[in-house]
Amino acid sequence: MIQLRQVSRYVYDVFAGIGFSGWTRVRKQPWGIQVIGGNYLSRQDCKRLDPLILQHPHGSVEPLEV
Repeated sequence: MIQLRQVSRYVYDVFAGIGFSGWTRVRKQPWGIQVIGGNYLSRQDCKRLDPLILQHPHGSVEPLEV
């Protein structure tokens, strides 16, 4: 389960786990997702995150299933 928060037009904070221990900041690019801060996300995780951002372009208050 993750929470997705929009920071700016193409930048999102992704929270996974408990508290800020699983925090990652990502940028939506035309070619995919780029990690720009926080914890490391593998390429596979970024590919799974891309359709979630397309479904929830303004972020999500409710936890999302990955």
